Amino acid sequence: MGDDLELELRVVPRVAHRAKAPTISMFTPVLDEIDAYVGVDLRQERGGLLLGSHDSGAWSVDVRAQLPALSADGRRDSLTFTHAAWKELDEEREKRFPQLRVVGWYHSHPDFGVFLSGHDRFIHEHFFSSPFHLAYVIDPVRRDCGLFGWLDGRIEPVTWNVVDSSSDAITDRGIGATIEVIAN
Repeated sequence: MGDDLELELRVVPRVAHRAKAPTISMFTPVLDEIDAYVGVDLRQERGGLLLGSHDSGAWSVDVRAQLPALSADGRRDSLTFTHAAWKELDEEREKRFPQLRVVGWYHSHPDFGVFLSGHDRFIHEHFFSSPFHLAYVIDPVRRDCGLFGWLDGRIEPVTWNVVDSSSDAITDRGIGATIEVIAN
């Protein structure tokens, strides 16, 4: 088997999901960093983790940082978080953002559109099963993006606010939102 490690899947108890999505805020520097990372290579899917905080009482999620999964196995039509990728992401989060927790994940669909495939849904159901976990999908070719979250036990498109850190301006977003700027 060499240096390859097998990832053991375990059954994660379902947490009670809510019928209403949380109030979600994504900060512009996070979106800019994701745009830049996924825009580097349009021949394969790329992705990473969304980091931030959540408040169960106020039912809100703030996305304040992202970590690219540099060791993930990106292909034209899929992204696999390998054991090495998970380990690297966990170590980087602990080193760079110890105060933040994982609130979701993101990945690109270059010229495929914004949706969650069966493989994407498997990842979300098994590794991002808490009610506040999000999945951000970006198509850097078509310049579309969308956010998905848990609604009443199902993964559904959700709306979110984009917070411009420099001016505190807030813009509502939803699935099929046009990306205004993609870094080269």
